[in-house]
Amino acid sequence: MQIYADYSAGRPGGAALRAAGFSGAIRYLFAGSAGKLITAAEYADLVANGLDVLCVVERGTTDADGGYTAGESTAQAALACARALGIPDDVVICAANDKPGYSQADVDYVRGFRDVLGLGRTGAYGSGPYVALCATQGVASWLWQSGKSPARTGTTGIVSAWQRNGTAGDASDGPATPTTITVAGVPCDVNNIYTLPSEDDDMTPDQSAKLDAIYGSLYVTNSTPYEETLFDSAKNSKAQLAAITGALPAVQAAIIAALPSQGASLSDAQLADLEAKLTAALPQGWDVAITPAPATTEPPAAPAS
Repeated sequence: MQIYADYSAGRPGGAALRAAGFSGAIRYLFAGSAGKLITAAEYADLVANGLDVLCVVERGTTDADGGYTAGESTAQAALACARALGIPDDVVICAANDKPGYSQADVDYVRGFRDVLGLGRTGAYGSGPYVALCATQGVASWLWQSGKSPARTGTTGIVSAWQRNGTAGDASDGPATPTTITVAGVPCDVNNIYTLPSEDDDMTPDQSAKLDAIYGSLYVTNSTPYEETLFDSAKNSKAQLAAITGALPAVQAAIIAALPSQGASLSDAQLADLEAKLTAALPQGWDVAITPAPATTEPPAAPAS
């Protein structure tokens, strides 16, 4: 199992982190003291020393209280900051909710991140039940748990990483100590990494534009096990699929593989091929049907059970 460092009291350097056993770092963007924030030189140094880099944004414990609007504006600022530092557009940025409780507004805060960054690039940080709810609602794909361990919160196999705090010595979750390692004089929190972000979870801008064009004239519905429209719009389709099926990467890959050039129409044969790819990508039990929809009409009603 890999361990990543997150730290805010200084910059220990990539070579020292690697020598201490870390294979990645989670660093702060945009909000915080100068010593807390990642710099362009630090990012380049971490990467040059073979460390993966993920990012997180946190002003304070009330960040998520602002709900969707606050999440959207914070993500836009974080994205601009990351780009200015030379951090690529496929690096995950986590929305932090560092408080004991949570509400729907806190989940909507992460939803704002998702609608700016894309699902595959959106992470959520907080307690086990909170980040699990974020996954259920399809607002984040990389789940960073704080506090109690996954073994104690029942989120083993769900969360992507656990910041070792609050349960030192809980051997049932695998390595739980030490909770911090001091590297070059800088205390670094230790994070167990269970799954790495998948590059297949997100699309390039060109692929997204193609998807927007196609879903302007298509609706995809299913007859089992739910009676509802899966694709209401290009933006909502990704989140709905992630929440309902957990099969987003495979579905996106199937869609992208079947898309013609932007602005082109799908032939009947291409529609049939896309339907077959979607059906194969979704979990067993889903019956996917694709039908062209007139641009001026509402989506077709779900079939009666």
